[in-house]
Amino acid sequence: MLATSLLLATLGAQAVSAHMMLGIPEVWGPSDKSDLENPLTQDTQNWFCHGQSQSLGSGTLDITPGGTLSIPIVCGAAQSKPGNAQQICGGDPDSWHSGGGSALSIAYKATGAKAADFYMFSQVAKSPYQFTSANFHVPANLPATDAATCAWTWIPAESANEIYMNCFDCRVLGGSGNGTITGGTKLTDHLWALPGFPATANRPLYKNVLPDGALSLTVTGSAAAAPSLTVSSAAISSTTGSASVSTVVPVVSVAPISGSSSSVTKHASPSTTASPDVTVSAAFSIPKSGYLSAAALFAAAVVYM
Repeated sequence: MLATSLLLATLGAQAVSAHMMLGIPEVWGPSDKSDLENPLTQDTQNWFCHGQSQSLGSGTLDITPGGTLSIPIVCGAAQSKPGNAQQICGGDPDSWHSGGGSALSIAYKATGAKAADFYMFSQVAKSPYQFTSANFHVPANLPATDAATCAWTWIPAESANEIYMNCFDCRVLGGSGNGTITGGTKLTDHLWALPGFPATANRPLYKNVLPDGALSLTVTGSAAAAPSLTVSSAAISSTTGSASVSTVVPVVSVAPISGSSSSVTKHASPSTTASPDVTVSAAFSIPKSGYLSAAALFAAAVVYM
């Protein structure tokens, strides 16, 4: 009986001491990342990215604009086994401190990112919750990049004055092109209880101060992305002609189909109803802002760059 009581007491103590973190391998940290569940406070001098080095990350997390990023949020003991988090972490609600909302941010720097570089791009109001995954909705205009730094932050609803932060390497595939974020929600405006960020009387819970879902971003210098396609052939009656435009797609460059030496240059402004004049020439030449009809005057392969 005594042994059983001691075992139950031990298990209870473990459940109460648990906190929350991301259950993905890309999180920066040592091979045993369980300590990254611990909160950051105003006494934490090396708080940025929980004091972890980028060199300790494992892999890169892919993000798709307009998609949903499902990330497990678990206790530290289940970080490497998020699928078993319910069994490993137990069911103690003190672990997720009644939620409060957590968010993802991105800095368009492959290395050397600072807190001021991060824009928040998604918030899940009901997170963390019961060691489950949070579905972060991604803005459709999040610019593409092969290498960036992402961060997860959480201010608990019920806890001491504390905040949580994990960082990881990320990249954005597709989307609105290589634009630049020039406006949005800055992470530095939503940090709390850290050196330089006072623990004010009003706890700034993300679920109360941020929209639930994808966060608005202002992006400049972006170009619409589209998949590659092959344009169907059409008869050419003379060296100059026109064609009705039923489907218009943005084009950066066009290459002739194998065996062909002719090409089409389009000079008209993009329109879904115009009949743009085209000129047959020795090489394809379409300006970056130009458009090519799917009913082109000559067979061509559209190549996006």
